[in-house]
Amino acid sequence: MGEINSEKICHEARGDGNETKALLIETAGKLIAQKGYEKTTSKEICGVAKVNVAAINYHFGGRDKLYIAVLERVHEYLLNVRELEALEESKSSTEEEISIFLDILTNMVMQKDNWPIRVWIREITAPSGLTKKIVSEKAVPKLKLMLSILGNYTGLSRESPLLSSCLISVLAPFVWFLLVERSELQELREIVPIDYENSQVPKNFKKFVLAGLQGFKVNK
Repeated sequence: MGEINSEKICHEARGDGNETKALLIETAGKLIAQKGYEKTTSKEICGVAKVNVAAINYHFGGRDKLYIAVLERVHEYLLNVRELEALEESKSSTEEEISIFLDILTNMVMQKDNWPIRVWIREITAPSGLTKKIVSEKAVPKLKLMLSILGNYTGLSRESPLLSSCLISVLAPFVWFLLVERSELQELREIVPIDYENSQVPKNFKKFVLAGLQGFKVNK
């Protein structure tokens, strides 16, 4: 194994250290989206990013902390909390509010370079044990905002178990779409007798979800 070029690492920290950190987060995220966290090594990340093999330890303090930084980046991408706050606080009607919210979900899952979503799907299906802080600080505030948006539309109180059920039902088809679109499942999809256009399915979810929510609306 060659010697660690500490001079090069220090230069990165002084000069383009932030760019190197951003590059490592992006590279790690894309690799983890493809292979999962357990199968993605520090050496591979540094090799693809074309940085010194010691860069992860230098900039993040280890592979686990790099992954935590990746998950933080993921949640900046997933339903940006400021966007949800602006929507929830807007003067739009409840119908407009829920329509915009569903459009946000639709656009999110239809983006081609959506590695952050795929990282989060992998984390949900195969937890690394590193997400407790991320969920507490990043996911919970978003869940509360989504519940508020759904509560405004349905008239259900925040304390109602039905409201949480509605949120799960709203998110479920979008999560399903991301799961079946994973590259590992493409061979199975070829033999399943279901034919659909990728670009059309998420758009249909909006109609499906709105129809379902009608059954939970409280008469005022």
